[in-house]
Amino acid sequence: MLKAVTLDLWNTLIADTTVKERMALRAQRLREMTEPFGVCPTDSDLERAFKASWAHFDRVWIGRHRTPTTDESATVLLAELGVAAPPEAQYRIARMMEDLILEAPPAAVPGAVDVLRRLREERGLRLALISDTGLSPGRTLRVVLARLGLLEHLDVLYFSDEGGMSKPDVRVFHGVLRDLGEVRTSEATHLGEVRPNEAVHVGDMERTDIAGARAAGMRAVHFVGVSDADLAVSTADAVLRDFTELPALLDRLDGVG
Repeated sequence: MLKAVTLDLWNTLIADTTVKERMALRAQRLREMTEPFGVCPTDSDLERAFKASWAHFDRVWIGRHRTPTTDESATVLLAELGVAAPPEAQYRIARMMEDLILEAPPAAVPGAVDVLRRLREERGLRLALISDTGLSPGRTLRVVLARLGLLEHLDVLYFSDEGGMSKPDVRVFHGVLRDLGEVRTSEATHLGEVRPNEAVHVGDMERTDIAGARAAGMRAVHFVGVSDADLAVSTADAVLRDFTELPALLDRLDGVG
């Protein structure tokens, strides 16, 4: 019997509709903040520096199952630009990069808020977010989720910058299931343990979401409504194209109806 659903964030609950706007703001702010140190990067300079930063990110994310913090990414970026900034300036630059998502926020996937509400309030399922973070940490993503009306429907939140591990590490999934086992109702009733075979994970990436969940003993739903980049290599138990169809799909996976 299905007790819980865990969900990816990017391209699952939210769609990054403002990425170009955020990139433009980031370039503008970086020029302003590096100018006191005698550096005014061109577009090509910034492109090269961000490529180096993201290459470092991917090496750590894929090779060590950890996502580098924004401070680490900023250090690589500034070194590539030749900026010799003191620690306090590097700190301000990293925080600027983290907070930009609040100025140019993503959008909720159509139907996501209502689906989460129905799954939790009407069906009694426990819901958790499992998010690998990039330049936007859990600190700012909580604000985004609250503004979009998603936060109130999630029982447990896991952000890789806070937990120290990223998907597809099975310890991430198992840890979240343990946390879901501690969820209590408004009447303080303990809802009890959630076993991997009693949970389904929904996400858009084969390597992290689908393979990770299945390795943890969970079932996996591949959501392709925002990005279908991994569809051809998917090993998911089911494919979801419209988020509003998730409740019916979960019923089929659970043998209901």
